[in-house]
Amino acid sequence: QKQLARTIVFLEIALMLVSGALLFALAPPLVRIFSKDPAVIALGVPTIVDSATGGLTLDGLKATSLTVTASPTGTLIRLR
Repeated sequence: QKQLARTIVFLEIALMLVSGALLFALAPPLVRIFSKDPAVIALGVPTIVDSATGGLTLDGLKATSLTVTASPTGTLIRLR
């Protein structure tokens, strides 16, 4: 069961890193989908980059570590 928990945490970290990298790389085109205004793009791109480099990746890791934990008996438990 510990191996399963480790695998889940590893997959979550990998998913958050990949999604964060994609958001970082694609921030300008994503903002341009919603607005062509240069002022909006100038504000939107840093906001997405900030989320990609810290907010989403760390939130995903925190959520995973709080919901999937190995108990002392070796069974998986789910916390609130």
